[in-house]
Amino acid sequence: MRRLGAYTILDVLGEGGMGVVYRARQERPSREVALKVLRAGMLTPRLQRRFELEAELLGRLDHPGIARIFEAGIAAMSISGQVGGEAVQPFFAMELVSGSPLTDFARARGLGLRERLDLLRQVCDAVEHAHRKGVVHRDLKPGNILVALNARGNAGIKVLDFGVARVGQSEQDSARAAQHTEAGQLVGTVPYMSPEQVLGRLDEVDAQSDVYALGVVMYELSSGRLPIDVQGMDLLQSARAISQREPATLTIDGEQAPGDLRAIAARALEKDRTRRYKSASELSEDLRRYLEHEPVRARPPSRVYQSRKFVRRNRGPVAAVAVVMFVLIGGVVATAYRARQATLGRTLAEQREARALAAEARARDEAETAEQINRFITGLFGAINPEQAQGREPTIRELVDNASRQIEDQFADRPLVESAVRRTLGTTYRGLGRYEEGALMLRRSLELLESALPPGDALTRDVERELVLLLTDWGRFEEAEKRSTASLERVRSQGREQSIDGVRAMLDVSRVLQ
Repeated sequence: MRRLGAYTILDVLGEGGMGVVYRARQERPSREVALKVLRAGMLTPRLQRRFELEAELLGRLDHPGIARIFEAGIAAMSISGQVGGEAVQPFFAMELVSGSPLTDFARARGLGLRERLDLLRQVCDAVEHAHRKGVVHRDLKPGNILVALNARGNAGIKVLDFGVARVGQSEQDSARAAQHTEAGQLVGTVPYMSPEQVLGRLDEVDAQSDVYALGVVMYELSSGRLPIDVQGMDLLQSARAISQREPATLTIDGEQAPGDLRAIAARALEKDRTRRYKSASELSEDLRRYLEHEPVRARPPSRVYQSRKFVRRNRGPVAAVAVVMFVLIGGVVATAYRARQATLGRTLAEQREARALAAEARARDEAETAEQINRFITGLFGAINPEQAQGREPTIRELVDNASRQIEDQFADRPLVESAVRRTLGTTYRGLGRYEEGALMLRRSLELLESALPPGDALTRDVERELVLLLTDWGRFEEAEKRSTASLERVRSQGREQSIDGVRAMLDVSRVLQ
């Protein structure tokens, strides 16, 4: 049985260019640890300093997503039953992490995309912590990211192997030596290297190089393959492919990934460092935005894109507004149609030139009306903007009140359109039991119609009838009876008592009297 100082070697966990990682048992306190030991033949001053630096870096880091270091030192390896021992060797003992590589864990558990991206966000948080401590990992890959279930059954990650990490320009020579120790080690991590790293531009390797590696991990975790396949290539060919070839389009289960996710991957994998995410936290934040259906910063924020994301985040309030707007637009369209029909009827006898001028004016009027309605609708949707609502979900009452406040100056030169909007709001207030506000809206709607249309117009009669219904519900029977009786007398005076309007007028009067 072999021992190193106070540690009993149990078995080998892994081997690298600089050293060997053992599973060992510490005497005090009694626990199993991962024991990393520098190979006896690697005891050059520079590599010993590199090894000591790794222990120093791990000592700086204190994050649940990074394996902790317990002790660092120098001790002789001894074998039970033998006299004497091997040469002293630098070592450090660290937290023993039991788990599976990130991609293996996701595949074995059949994790969905959301769960995979949640794990990746944990990795980003751990890497961001290292960056804030001045530590660049430079070898991020699924094999260095283990996942295990905790006592509560939740998956947690651990970032391992800071053996080629870097802390500053003074460590360039040591980093280069560590990086090129073994060709196999280099080939094993090439697919995750950024263009600047694989081209050997060590003065450019920084936190954004780790972000690129996170982008590769994200791509592989989502799609099951690498963005740039360098399998079978030598180092020169691989470097050329990574620095020049564009990544394959991100797909999930054979289907093209959602546009936002493709945009996030593309930005993380930018060959131009100035266009890449500046930090792991920026990448994590965009992943959060994607998962919560918010606009991601990797995409140009067009109005259509922002609106689509807004609707997905606020389905309830938007559905409520949609109901109101459906009724509102229907009323406006009907009003515009009937008004236009009346206008066309008056112009049928005009000459062809006059009809052409009327058509041109009509097109201009409709365009202006559409623009005013569009602005009004936009104002209503602004009422459910999360920044304005300050975390509350607006009610239908608040939305209607907001529309009522906005309408005053919106349609100053469009009396028929304003009348239709006020009519819709009035009937909506009636449905909410807010009769006073509804009566104000309907009375103003009538005033606008009476000033714009001939006396006794059908549209005016419709609004008058809705006002009578509201007054009846409100208990204002005297005014309701007066208005309904006057409407019935007008229909009788026109000899239309047997018409639909006559029947409706009689029904209204009987309802008020009842």
